[in-house]
Amino acid sequence: MLLRLLLLLCFLRTITSSYVQRIRHEPTYFVAASGTVRPGQVFGVVVMVFRGPLSVRASVQREGVELASDTADCRPAVPETLLLKIPPTSLPGAYRLRVEGGVHGALGGSAFFNETELRYSQRSMTIFIQTDQPIYRQGQTVRFRAIPVTTDLRAFSEAVDVFILDPRGTIMRRWLSRQTNLGAVSLQYKLSSLPRFGNWTIRVVAQGQVEEKTIYVEEYYQTPFEVNVTLPAFILESERSIRCTITANYTSGAPVQGNLTLTARLEPRHSPYKHYAQIPEKKFFINYFEGRLDLDLPMSELLRSGGGSLVLTTWAEVGERFLDQVEIGFARSLLYRADLRLAFLGANPQVFKPSMPFKCYVSVSLPDGSPLPSWRLSDQKLELRTRVRLSGGQERELSPRLEQMSPVQFGVWEMAVDLLTEFGSLSALNDVRSMVLEARYSDETGERAYTSLLVYATYTPTHRHLQVATSTKNAKVGEYIIFHVRADYYVEKFYYMMVSKGRVVSSGMEEMPSSIKTFAVPCSPEMSPTASLVVWDVAREGEVVADSLTFPVDGLSRNNFTVTLNDKKDKTGQTIEVIIEGQPGTYVGLSALDHLLHKMDPGADLSPTEVLEQMNSFDSHGNGTLSFSWTSRDRGPNPFVHYPSPSYGRDAHHIFQETLVADECAGDMVPCMDGLCYRIQKRCDGIADCRDGSDESRCPANNEPDIADFHRTRLNRLERMYHGSWMWKDINIGPLGHFIFTVPVPSVPTSWVIGAFAMSSGRGFSVLPSPIQFSFGRPFTMNVEMPSKCRTGEQIGIRITVFNYFHTEIEALVILGGSPHYQFVHVEAMGRVQSYKPRTSPDEHHHLVFIKAGKCAVIYMPIVATTIGSINVTVMAKSQMAKEIATKTLTVLPDGVPQRRHTSVLLDLSQGAYLMKYMDTNLTESPEVPYRQEKLYVPGSNRAALSVTGDLMGWSFPSDTESMLGKPGWCGEQNMFDFAANLYTLLHLRLTGQRKPSLEKDAFALLRASYQRQLSYQLRDGSFTAFRWDSPPSVWLTAFCARVLHQATFQEWESFLFIDPDVISRAVRWLLGRQSSEGAFCETTPYPYDRKMNLTSSRPKDLVKYRNITLTAHVLITLVEVSDLRGELGGEVSRAKTAARRYLEKMLHSTRDSKDPHEIAVVSYALTLAGSVDGEAAFNALDAKMRDTAGLRYWGREPVPPPLIRIEGNRPHMLPRLPVSHDARNVETTAYALLTHIRRQAVIQAEIVRWLQAQRSTNHGWASTQDTLVALQSLMEYNIQSRLRDVMDVTVTVEVPSLPGYSRQIHIDDVNFSEMHTVEIPRAFGTVVVKAQGSGLALVQLSVDYNVEWRHLMMPPPLPSFNLDIRAEYSGRNNSRITFRSCQSWTLLSESRTSGMAVLEVTLPTGYIVEQHELHGYVRSRRVRNLREARFREGGIVFYFEHLDVSPICVTFDAQRWYPVANMTRFLSAKVYDYYAPERYNETIVEMFNLFVMNICQVCGSYQCPYCPVFSSAPGLLSSFQLALLLLLLLYTFRQLS
Repeated sequence: MLLRLLLLLCFLRTITSSYVQRIRHEPTYFVAASGTVRPGQVFGVVVMVFRGPLSVRASVQREGVELASDTADCRPAVPETLLLKIPPTSLPGAYRLRVEGGVHGALGGSAFFNETELRYSQRSMTIFIQTDQPIYRQGQTVRFRAIPVTTDLRAFSEAVDVFILDPRGTIMRRWLSRQTNLGAVSLQYKLSSLPRFGNWTIRVVAQGQVEEKTIYVEEYYQTPFEVNVTLPAFILESERSIRCTITANYTSGAPVQGNLTLTARLEPRHSPYKHYAQIPEKKFFINYFEGRLDLDLPMSELLRSGGGSLVLTTWAEVGERFLDQVEIGFARSLLYRADLRLAFLGANPQVFKPSMPFKCYVSVSLPDGSPLPSWRLSDQKLELRTRVRLSGGQERELSPRLEQMSPVQFGVWEMAVDLLTEFGSLSALNDVRSMVLEARYSDETGERAYTSLLVYATYTPTHRHLQVATSTKNAKVGEYIIFHVRADYYVEKFYYMMVSKGRVVSSGMEEMPSSIKTFAVPCSPEMSPTASLVVWDVAREGEVVADSLTFPVDGLSRNNFTVTLNDKKDKTGQTIEVIIEGQPGTYVGLSALDHLLHKMDPGADLSPTEVLEQMNSFDSHGNGTLSFSWTSRDRGPNPFVHYPSPSYGRDAHHIFQETLVADECAGDMVPCMDGLCYRIQKRCDGIADCRDGSDESRCPANNEPDIADFHRTRLNRLERMYHGSWMWKDINIGPLGHFIFTVPVPSVPTSWVIGAFAMSSGRGFSVLPSPIQFSFGRPFTMNVEMPSKCRTGEQIGIRITVFNYFHTEIEALVILGGSPHYQFVHVEAMGRVQSYKPRTSPDEHHHLVFIKAGKCAVIYMPIVATTIGSINVTVMAKSQMAKEIATKTLTVLPDGVPQRRHTSVLLDLSQGAYLMKYMDTNLTESPEVPYRQEKLYVPGSNRAALSVTGDLMGWSFPSDTESMLGKPGWCGEQNMFDFAANLYTLLHLRLTGQRKPSLEKDAFALLRASYQRQLSYQLRDGSFTAFRWDSPPSVWLTAFCARVLHQATFQEWESFLFIDPDVISRAVRWLLGRQSSEGAFCETTPYPYDRKMNLTSSRPKDLVKYRNITLTAHVLITLVEVSDLRGELGGEVSRAKTAARRYLEKMLHSTRDSKDPHEIAVVSYALTLAGSVDGEAAFNALDAKMRDTAGLRYWGREPVPPPLIRIEGNRPHMLPRLPVSHDARNVETTAYALLTHIRRQAVIQAEIVRWLQAQRSTNHGWASTQDTLVALQSLMEYNIQSRLRDVMDVTVTVEVPSLPGYSRQIHIDDVNFSEMHTVEIPRAFGTVVVKAQGSGLALVQLSVDYNVEWRHLMMPPPLPSFNLDIRAEYSGRNNSRITFRSCQSWTLLSESRTSGMAVLEVTLPTGYIVEQHELHGYVRSRRVRNLREARFREGGIVFYFEHLDVSPICVTFDAQRWYPVANMTRFLSAKVYDYYAPERYNETIVEMFNLFVMNICQVCGSYQCPYCPVFSSAPGLLSSFQLALLLLLLLYTFRQLS
């Protein structure tokens, strides 16, 4: 016989208009469970049977496979909870809950069976992500923490995966299976000097759950001084005036003196229309501005007619008189009407039970969300009016009443409406359908506010009601919470179930002897931060009567810990003691953020409000608690209140539905309160799609901005914003229960917001109740600024700024340390001083200054260096209570224009055990030339260094264009060169068994930085471009990048260097789109950056105009390298590779006839790699073009002379090499030929290697980037093949005949095989003798540097290629501003119509700067044809041109004096060259005589100068004789006037 069944599974049924809750038969069983299953959690099923004991089994299945089950013996009318542990490895799929009951015994059998679908949610915990600050600039380090917290507030003990993604979603770094420190993972990530700018993402994956946080990375360059405008973020129209504070400070922190123009304007916040009429604005002019100004802006003059939602924007333009420079700062404020905001807490509409008291809460706030001041709330009135709507459309209005504000929380009213008292009987309440509550507020200022709340009556067929409430004000984990259940009918017993985060926590049953039952439930960690108690009774005829209450539970204060800051211990104010007390073994994460940045990311300190909001998102489908948060105006934590909330369910079905499941609507539909559905996109659109208007409930106010985004953009950027993180520390409390440490106090006084969270194994997760506000700064501090490099003879004014933050005036003694490497420059009486040879002294120099409280003093101390090289300059400032010491490093360079000569030779000891080489520096002992004015070189500038290594690559670390080639690297190809050079270094060490962990760590850091920079040159279609702005994509560069990035994809490296496969795939896919039907590849522009990849053919009778054999071979090499790509793209690559190979095979006859061997070298290597049958023929054609000189083999367009030898004393002296006509092309061609010979195991290899080594231009490279890279690759393969390290045992002795007795010995073996040993030659002239003995090979290189002052002594180019005309014009105070104008053009038209990528390098005078943001604007303005990039670096500026042609292209830029420097070098250099053919160049000398003759007082570089604003004291101005003479002169003048 079948039993009558009742299965109440709220997530199973879909309510319809015909839904009937009343069942006419007695129930048999009751089942309730969550509709959501989560991995790793315990899934609870509450089962209650009503007839006889049954054995009930519940199971969860996925795709028909059972994952978890539990069985319980159920007694009649006693609820049982079955607990099913879901595996943490469970995956998304179709989940079902199966519940079946049976009877034991011989006559037993199945009593019931049912199953229903479950929703799978990956979220099983809350993952917090904390960063040390919300905004970053290039070059900074991002520090962050990931804190996964389980539902019971415990630490997640398993490993997590962490990812860093750039603004395009590319994975930049990943940490897989990272173990936590008591649930926290603390990491950091270094940003490169040129990352992609925008919103970066930190992604944390724990147990399949994904959490993300966005940080903002922007480009910022500091200016000489900065302007800060301080305005309140929110303003009311009722305010009479607005206090605006403008400050302007130099980079040292000293105030700026000048003039100020302040402009204030009000404009609409959101306006879809363009303002054709001029918006009124108010201007203020301040002629004398002293670094700070407090100004009251009158509101009456700012407001326009009409008011409304407005934004106040204020600009401050500060003009600095001495620098003749203007900087701008701005601030924005939101203007609100003066009316108040009154709101009922919770949703609108809500639900009530007519026979029970209904409790509601009303809050009041200002329009900006901030709380009202207490004085306005002292005499307030809140009137409550209630209108009750009855069946049939009738209404009844209750008597209005005045409500008193809550004594516990100002700004909140707690009210209760009891209709039973008003109506007098239960039967009279049966006709109640809804009621409208109207709250009216007024205060003594006359302000009024109004709000209303619609409340629906619950539906029960028999008008039976249950209500649950709590009297516990602050429920905490570990304590009991008191509940009260009220019934308006007879209830023998009721059942309850505790639900939190969508899971059943506990269940039970209580007897109900009267109409009100009070009972207590312990608060467990699983109930935090909110939980819902569902109570129900199965009444007669099977009617289910239910109610629920959602209430807050404080689980964050369980793990009590304290953070105390003690700033009194260190009397000097240099450090602060931090004391953390808590349970032993607790992990504490500390962070301190500048108050300016705190508003940009209010959750940065993991405040309780932010933690509760994120944890409450588990129950986003429920009604939640009745909460309200005010906005803090004083940058403190936002005040927050929350109260228990009754259910919004209008019947028992919806009560269970809100508590246990999300909704019953399908797809992107969500339910209204009346059960109907609407599209989620319609929520908060201002149009009511639900009949009850619930889709427009709890919506933000119209036109309200994103507050965090508003705070991020309302102020101009300041340098301090990028250093707003302090005291970021991870701590584990020891066995004593405390941890004490000290941190240095930031030098800039500001307010800090300090937050902390703790995690312990016993008490779980907790946070500080409120962030700590802390304002402190060093009472006495000093800032020292000076150039980092100068030239001999130049006098530098060291800028020393001393700050006094004591409350009284102090005396400060500033001391310049004595040194044999520099001397102090004295200024004589009346400011007399010479520019060339002033009076100097090497001893300490003291200067006493008086500094007022809260002020600073700026002192300039001039020095002149006496030696060449790096020297340390020490400055000390001390007062009666504190002192500061700063040491700066100054690199002193010789005067004149630098010239570099290089000699390289490979010593081969395989044929003999002893070798001797004479390497000439080509410099004479004396630079003097008899009877000539000019000198051969600047005295003292001659320097030489001899390097020896056993590794043929001669690699350096770190490897970049600057250190390897002496060239700038602000281009996409050059950055990729940096990446490849470091990559080949790692590969070489790895393949030769020389791995060094410390070196690998640094190398991976450089590779990550280069990878970041490179992606800033990648376009969205996958191609790479040479420059960031206005630059077409390049096939050549894209192929180069894809090949090198693919070579870096090693699985064992992915924890240190991860290359997102999508980066390579998109680049390769774009490349395939550039292939022609013939199989060839063509560039996107007719002007290639590297002219070796020329687009058009110059061969006679060539019928194919667009032919590029070299580029096709270049791409084919890439396609061979990336041929292991999987999927559909791999097949496309294979087909493209075949087509390109066939094209090269078809064009082989044409390549063979070319006079330039570069094509056949690249094609031969490409066909060899591709396994072409014509590879042998190409190799033979390559060998046919081989050249021979002095036993060395090479390939070149023209014959290359052998290494220069001068016979002296019957000994061959090797001379430094000179640039030849096709340096870069010859090296690259020969390197490709060597690669081909190695692949084909040809006999001739050593002779090619020796020629390559002889062509080096520097210790670590050749002419340019591409030739250097191919040469390094070929030498690396030669190294690995020949196994040179196995036989290495060489001793090299270095002797310098010009220095009697000078001898240095270097031993190279298999241990230090790859190290480069360098010997500095003290007096660089004459010959250096190198003796080698042992076995193996040794690479010996001699680098000679010297400076010249005459153009005819500079190294001439092999062929004149460029015109260069550069001029300088002086302006400003004592030549403080220099305007350079440089015009350059291409002249070697016999070689090509245009140059390749051209670079202009201009050396700037010491102390002069060019602001980088102005250079960016100059490039992006497109005012200069073909200009693609401009970069300033101390001492010089670099311009990149796509190409130069016969028409001159001129650039104009201003250099501003920033550091005072006198007696500057007279001669500076300017050079233009083809980057990929650097032997094509033109270098000239720019004479700066006007700066050369200026003394230290003309540039105001000394505190002793009486006519400068930095003058603070001087020796006696007048002697007694001078004073007497002055008095006589005054007396004579007086008599004449009389």
